[in-house]
Amino acid sequence: MDREGTMRQSSSEFHGVGGLQLFRSEWLPEGEPKALVVFIHGVGDHCGRHGNQYRDDLSIYIDLVQEEWTGLPVFALGFSLGGLIVIEHALQEPGMTAGTVALAPAFDPSDVSPFLRSLSRFMSRIWPRFSVNLGMDDKWIAKDQEILAEIEEDELLHGKGTARLATEYEAALQWVNEHAMELQTPLFILHGSEDHIVVPESSKQFFDSA
Repeated sequence: MDREGTMRQSSSEFHGVGGLQLFRSEWLPEGEPKALVVFIHGVGDHCGRHGNQYRDDLSIYIDLVQEEWTGLPVFALGFSLGGLIVIEHALQEPGMTAGTVALAPAFDPSDVSPFLRSLSRFMSRIWPRFSVNLGMDDKWIAKDQEILAEIEEDELLHGKGTARLATEYEAALQWVNEHAMELQTPLFILHGSEDHIVVPESSKQFFDSA
C-alpha cells in the first residue's frame, strides 16, 4: 500500500473566530470509522501534506466534526507548533476530546535564533504582520529523500512567520509550561531523539511536569 492508502479525501471550508473562512480536508476509510482525529500542522505547513484564536478555532472545528460524526471519540493530533496548540487546548478545554497526541511539540525550537525572537517581539508592537524567515533547514524534516524532494517542490510550504505569531507563541509556551500540572486529558507525546528543529529534551521536561 502506498502512502495514500485507500482513504477517501475531500475538502471544504468552515468559519472560525470572527467568521474567518478556514480550509479543511478530511480522509475517510472505506468502512465506518471508529474514532476521529483532528490534525493541526506546524508553522509553514499545510493539511495537504499531512484547520487565544488558534485554540478557539480548534474548538469550533472539534464541535463541527462531533456534530457530523455523533458518538465517535475525537482525538486532537498536532505536529510541531500544532503540537503546542493541541496541548494548550487540552489544558484550556479539558474533556473536549478523548485524548491528545503531540508529535515533536514546539516547546523549544532550536532552529530559531535568539536574534529573530528578539526582533519579532519588537516588531510585534509596531508592525505585527512583519514576516521573517525562521531559518529552519528542510533537510531535518525527514530522512526519506523522496519526502524531502516533495517538500522542496511544494509551493504551499514556507519557512516564514509573522512577528505577532512569534509573540503569541512565546506567551502560549509560557502559559502551557506554567499550567502543565493541571492537565487532565490523556496525552501521548512522540519526539525523535535526533530532532534538530525542536529540542527533544523539552518534550521530556514537559511530560515530567504534567
